[in-house]
Amino acid sequence: MNIPSTLEELKADLETNLPQYTYALGNRPFYGKCIVAKDTKYFGADIFLKHGRIEVEASIPEMRTRLLIGSGALLMKWFKPKFSAPESSILEYLGSKYQLVKRRTR
Repeated sequence: MNIPSTLEELKADLETNLPQYTYALGNRPFYGKCIVAKDTKYFGADIFLKHGRIEVEASIPEMRTRLLIGSGALLMKWFKPKFSAPESSILEYLGSKYQLVKRRTR
């Protein structure tokens, strides 16, 4: 299946099929517009439509929490298995539905 042409279409699909997360449109500095998927204020994922594909990256969904944790986010990525759980389930769902889906790496 072809990937959605807008973030709004992709967000609606995710809200219907993965309702355990909350979704909002956001803007990440240097990376652009995305969908912010939130499990808790510490665990979530950013979803981008870039270069004709969907890119998913584990993230801390709330900017305030990002600022409070700072570089501790890197430690969370390495040592907290739950940190990447939203990314993994979103990747699994999107990968089963669309062809061009990948884990975003910096």
